[in-house]
Amino acid sequence: DKPTDVLSFEKVSDFKNECSEVVICPFIVREQAQDSELSLKKELAKMVIHGILHNLGYDHERSKKDEEIMEERQNFYLSKI
Repeated sequence: DKPTDVLSFEKVSDFKNECSEVVICPFIVREQAQDSELSLKKELAKMVIHGILHNLGYDHERSKKDEEIMEERQNFYLSKI
């Protein structure tokens, strides 16, 4: 119902060369970077990590515990950049 920063699409079959996808909206990410303490580069990296974690099965919308786990993983990988 509104623009979002990142969408994740899981692999749905074993068709040759099919893979999961992460789609990022740079306009929204740029706005988020301006509102946060992160640079645009870090905000983009955060969205890539967020999308990949979704494709690996993490889901912050399932429960508060799952949200905490996903945020912990996201922050861990972001700290490596």
